[in-house]
Amino acid sequence: MSASSQVAWVTVECRLTKRCTRRRARALRLGRARQTCLARVSADVSPLGRLHMTLKSMFTDDVMYSPRAQVINQIVALGLIVFFVAALKIKVGLPPAIIVGGSAIVGFLRWRVTNLRRVINPIKTTTVFLLTTAALTVHMYEEHTRLFGPAMSRLFQIAFPDTRFLQIFVFILPTIYYLTAIGLLIRIPLAAFVAWFIFVGPGIAEFTHFIVPLIRPALEPDNPLAIDAVINGVRIDGMANHHFAVTGKYYFPGLYTAIIPMIPGIYGVWWLLRNRNQGADRRLKGTSASGRP
Repeated sequence: MSASSQVAWVTVECRLTKRCTRRRARALRLGRARQTCLARVSADVSPLGRLHMTLKSMFTDDVMYSPRAQVINQIVALGLIVFFVAALKIKVGLPPAIIVGGSAIVGFLRWRVTNLRRVINPIKTTTVFLLTTAALTVHMYEEHTRLFGPAMSRLFQIAFPDTRFLQIFVFILPTIYYLTAIGLLIRIPLAAFVAWFIFVGPGIAEFTHFIVPLIRPALEPDNPLAIDAVINGVRIDGMANHHFAVTGKYYFPGLYTAIIPMIPGIYGVWWLLRNRNQGADRRLKGTSASGRP
C-alpha cells in the first residue's frame, strides 16, 4: 500500500472515531436529560398521583405473593374462620358451625398448596367461582321456599328461623361473593381462599342434604306434623319433620337442587388442584400471563 493510501485510511479512521465519540456524547447527554425530566415529573406528581403509583406498586404479584404476604394472608384467613365459626355458633348453633368450619379448614389447606403462592388463571377461576355462586343461589331458593332454617331447627334444636337464613345466606354472604369475584380478577390471594371455601363448602358439602333425612329430629321425632316452638328465646314456626322413618318420604329442604352447585364446585376443586403448579408466570395453554384467553 502506498503512503498516500495509508494517509487516506488514517484520515477516514480518525473521522469515524470522532463521529462515534460525538454520538456517544450526544446519547449520554440525552440520557441525563431524560433522567432529569423524569425526576422533575416525579417531583411534580400530585398526592393523588403518588397514591395511585403506590397502590399500583402494591398490587403486583411480587408484593402480593411474597413470602411475607403469604404469612399475613394465612393469619387473616384463620382469623376469618374463627370469627365466622364463632358467630354461627352464637347466632345459629353448633352443627352449622361445624359444617362451615370444617369446609373452611379444608379450603384453607387446599388454598395453601395452590393459589396462595401464585396466581392460577384469574379469569377462569373467577368464571368457575361465579358459576358456583349462581348455582348456589338457585339452591338457596329451594331451601327458602321449603323452610330449610326451621327444618334444621327441629333437627338439631337450634335457633335458625327463616328470617335469619335470609339475612346470612341470601344477603350477607352474596355481598362477600361479589367482592371475592373482584378480588380474584385483580389477583388478591385472600379472595382465592374465599373461592376455595365456596368450592368445598356450599359446593361439595351440599351432599349432606342426602344424609339428613336419615337423622332423627331432636324435637318431637315421632310427630309427623310441623310444630312451632321457642328455642333459645327465638320463636320458630313451621318446623317440619323430614325424618324418613316417620314420613316415608326421602326429602329435606334443598335436596332436589343440591347437585346444582356441587357440579361447578367439584370442577373448581379438580381444576385448581390439577393446575396448582401452573401459575400466571407459567402460561396455561391458550392464555396469556394475565389469564386472559
